[in-house]
Amino acid sequence: MNFNQVKQKYDITGNNFLYLHGIIQGIPQEWKRNIQVENPHNQNLYERYLDSGSQNSFMYHQFTKSVKCKPDKTQAKWIEKLDNNIDINWKQVYLLTKTITNNVRLQCFQYKMLHRALYFNNLLVKMHKKQSSLCDICKQDKDSIEHAFIYCNDTKLL
Repeated sequence: MNFNQVKQKYDITGNNFLYLHGIIQGIPQEWKRNIQVENPHNQNLYERYLDSGSQNSFMYHQFTKSVKCKPDKTQAKWIEKLDNNIDINWKQVYLLTKTITNNVRLQCFQYKMLHRALYFNNLLVKMHKKQSSLCDICKQDKDSIEHAFIYCNDTKLL
């Protein structure tokens, strides 16, 4: 599609060819290769991109749906620590971060918890930031993510 066809199809006013050219040049080559791939409906990805109401959201979904990485180490660690033999739907667990709340701080907290990135006394002792690995609340057991949220009798009361 040339500049005049794009202007006519998408009702663009003005003759700022350099602006459109700058936008096109700003798209990474890898994205351009992906955009040129035809979809099953015989409408290429570039046209679907231009037709979509929210281009940023459209491109985000196009590129993230191909990401297949899973945090297998953290999943294995949770299964090991919780000693459960149940089948966990990890996709649903990770999606809960977005569906439970709109509060960004709570989403970040849940993300850190799922990825075991919260630092309790057991890790702080290893980093030489604390002297004792005992729980600060109950002072009975070794502090950890599992202890704080599942096993600590004093936090169960909260």
